[in-house]
Amino acid sequence: MQFANMTILWNESYRETNAQKLKGHEITFNIDIGMTNDEN
Repeated sequence: MQFANMTILWNESYRETNAQKLKGHEITFNIDIGMTNDEN
């Protein structure tokens, strides 16, 4: 744990800007219903 007093200079840490679309990936999930029910 940290017990020191800290001074944070936020300055220009946050800015408003135009949204930019990021490249993503498509992920497919296969669920085994029988195994899921057994585990829960």
